This record gives sequence, structure tokens and C-alpha cells, in this order.
Amino acid sequence: MEVETPRETKTTKARKQKRRLNKEYFWGYLFIAPPIIGFAIFALGPMLYSIYVSFTDFDLYNEPVWTGADNYYRLFVTDDLFRKTVFNTFYAALGIPIGMAVSLGIAVALNQKVKGIALFRTAFFLPAVSSVVAITLLWRWIFNADFGLLNIMLNYVGIHGPGWLSDEKWAMPAMIIQGVWGG
Repeated sequence: MEVETPRETKTTKARKQKRRLNKEYFWGYLFIAPPIIGFAIFALGPMLYSIYVSFTDFDLYNEPVWTGADNYYRLFVTDDLFRKTVFNTFYAALGIPIGMAVSLGIAVALNQKVKGIALFRTAFFLPAVSSVVAITLLWRWIFNADFGLLNIMLNYVGIHGPGWLSDEKWAMPAMIIQGVWGG
């Protein structure tokens, strides 16, 4: 009978541990493979293809024709609609900090012990339980230029209210107000 030396025992243990680790790694990789494959097929692949297509002249019917950075030049230099869209995006993004500040204020107010707090809590929770159609009709009535609630209230303090939904300058503030209320 052969006696194992301490060196052989350490080597054998190391091999067994390495095999066990390899087996664990295999199972780990097997478990994370489906989401990684799904990401590659449904997100990364289309993203890379869209980057490629952005450098081509492509109309979905014909093969893409390479144009280089011409599309980006036209977008940033000559397209007025792009600049207006970027401006509108940043302008609408103003609703986010406003909404957060209003939400914080409402949260603090709703946590106070005052008379009638149940009414305020109900009004606060109303957007969550109301249908989108009802909310849309409500805000359409509030923002109506002729007989809307907001313009009537502004008339009481001597201000002639704008056409909230029909004036290009006032449509975005109206959407921000409605979004802050709904959010």
C-alpha cells in the first residue's frame, strides 16, 4: 500500500476544488445565459443595427446606402424641427423637479394632523383611482379658453386667461400642470 505524501494530497485537493469550481461556474453561466442572450437579441442587436442605419439612407424598402455623417449634419445644422423638439423636451422636463417639489410638499401636508385631512387625502389619491378618460375631460374643461375653471378664476383677479390648449405658448405649461397633478 502506497502512502500519499503531503504534496500529492494538496495537489489532489486543488484539482478536486478546481473541478468543483468549474462545475459551479458552468451552472452559473448556464443560469445567466437566457437573459444575456435575450438582451443580445432584443436590445443590443437592434441598438447596433439602428446605429448602423443612422449612417445610411434607408427607407425600409431598399437596401441601406452608406451616407456617412450626412444625416447627423442635416439633423444638427439644417433641421429646425430638431432644435424645436430638443427645446420642448427640456421645457417639458421642467415638470419633473416641479412635480417632485409639489409631491414633497403634499406628502408633508398629508402627514399632518389637521381637521379635514381625509378630504385632502382623497383629493390626492383621486388620480390613482380615476380613469384616464375622466381625467382628460376634467382637464379639458379646466383649461377651456372660454368657460374653463382656470380662466374664470384668473378673471376674478383681473387677469385675462390664455387659450391654454389652443395657444402654442401655453399648451406646454398646461401639460406640465396636468402632469404634476397626475403624478
